[in-house]
Amino acid sequence: MPIIETQGVSEDYSTATGIFEPIERGNVTKHKLLEILKKVSVLQQPVADNDCPPTVNAMLSEGYYTCFAAADGRIDCTDSQTETMSVSDALSIICGEQSLEEYDALHGYTRIKANKSFGVAFVAAFIAAIAGVVIYKFIT
Repeated sequence: MPIIETQGVSEDYSTATGIFEPIERGNVTKHKLLEILKKVSVLQQPVADNDCPPTVNAMLSEGYYTCFAAADGRIDCTDSQTETMSVSDALSIICGEQSLEEYDALHGYTRIKANKSFGVAFVAAFIAAIAGVVIYKFIT
């Protein structure tokens, strides 16, 4: 069961409050999480730019994901490369049934991960460039 907290949402999930202070919700079942996502996703977004949008934060073993509710009943996940996702997709990711990488790949996005060889090559090229400048300055 995922551990969740909410921000910008009233205690009973009925109102967008705009308050950033998180409310700990603890471990929730998949069914309860679905209810929460459905309620939060249809709340009106705050009018002021400095208000917190209705948010469900889920702590997973993979990391910390924050999902923002959109006005059209969909979820905007800050860690996903897609703009929005359905409530059922958010539920699937939060419950660990699919990863964000899998979800993004299904929607045509791939994450670029630098591998160790790339990092070593980059550092070597940087050192070579610095050495070249130093040698040039020393010779001239």
